[in-house]
Amino acid sequence: MRVVIVLAALCAVAVASRLSPIPADKCGADVITDDQDKIFVFALSEDSVVWYKFQKEEGGWSLWRPVADRKKMGSGARAVRFPNGTMVVFARGTDRKFYHTVMTNINEFSDWSLFGPEEDRDMTFHSPPVPVITPAGQVLVFGIHSGTHTVWYTESWPLSSGQLTFGKRANLGGQEATSSPSVLVDAEGLVNVFIRGTTRCIYHLREIYDYPGPKAWSEWEGLGGVMSSAPAIPVALNGVNNLEVFGRAADKALWQRGQVAQQAGDSAEWSPWVSHGGVLASGPAVAVNDDGLAEVFTRATDKAIYYRSQLVDEAGLVKYSNWRTLGGMFSTTPNVVVKSDGMLFLTARGVDKAIWYSYQSEVNGVRTFSSWKTMGGHTRKYPC
Repeated sequence: MRVVIVLAALCAVAVASRLSPIPADKCGADVITDDQDKIFVFALSEDSVVWYKFQKEEGGWSLWRPVADRKKMGSGARAVRFPNGTMVVFARGTDRKFYHTVMTNINEFSDWSLFGPEEDRDMTFHSPPVPVITPAGQVLVFGIHSGTHTVWYTESWPLSSGQLTFGKRANLGGQEATSSPSVLVDAEGLVNVFIRGTTRCIYHLREIYDYPGPKAWSEWEGLGGVMSSAPAIPVALNGVNNLEVFGRAADKALWQRGQVAQQAGDSAEWSPWVSHGGVLASGPAVAVNDDGLAEVFTRATDKAIYYRSQLVDEAGLVKYSNWRTLGGMFSTTPNVVVKSDGMLFLTARGVDKAIWYSYQSEVNGVRTFSSWKTMGGHTRKYPC
């Protein structure tokens, strides 16, 4: 604990030799909603094929179906949905190259294919692809290059007529990464990238835009910490549109650091790291509910899922609840999404290799989670 506190505000100078081993979190599924707010779940099966399952309009779930042409993949899928409802799924192949497939019709996908200019398609990556949709209707795809160990990305043109075209990949340089990037579009429509560096501290890079000039990237800034997981950021900003970063530190507790801004100021600063305790066996999954408050989920050393919620007390101060358990026996980091009604939907891979889920509902103003229910499947865990 003392080491974490001493280094929480610092990022030590990266040493020439890579720290080894550095823990890597494992995931079991990716979840997305369609334009009707129905849930789609993607998982990597034991035959290394990405399969998916979806909620049916008449209720219940579909059977598991293979995505596209059953190409063998080395990572699970990451799915995004464009404003027009088009769904695109990305994955890393067994050859470590990035592939994508587009939903061409209702529950039908094109064959997996490489994307980007011809000269970029043979690039290989350590991490799964990490896509994010911008307000302009473009998708940016990030990954950790297997040669440079730095973040590379490519940006598409806005989707039109079902054609998805990507520009040349670019190296964001600076820091070598020991985690997949975590990516978020902020309230100004600018992209923010977070990684864990070779010294286990968190680094942050952001897009900057001084009108009327072009967009550019800032320098990497060190946010400190001694992390044993990748940074986790909410899929939405907090209630005042500031960024918050969470991670499992070297003491296995949950730590958090957030932006703060003064009303009269012209920029946001970062608060000190704060420990939220716990004994975590995986990195956290974070979502922001419809009240603008964070909900943090993780797997503990007893293999159950635990969560902690932000709340506002009678004095108007924002605090966190105690840790509460949802039970279960799981082998991966959980995944959480926020539905359009503000309710949370949670998935994780069980010790039986199946995907399990729990959903939130509200009765008389009180929100509770259902018991765990199985989706079945024989899935593999894969690096997050």
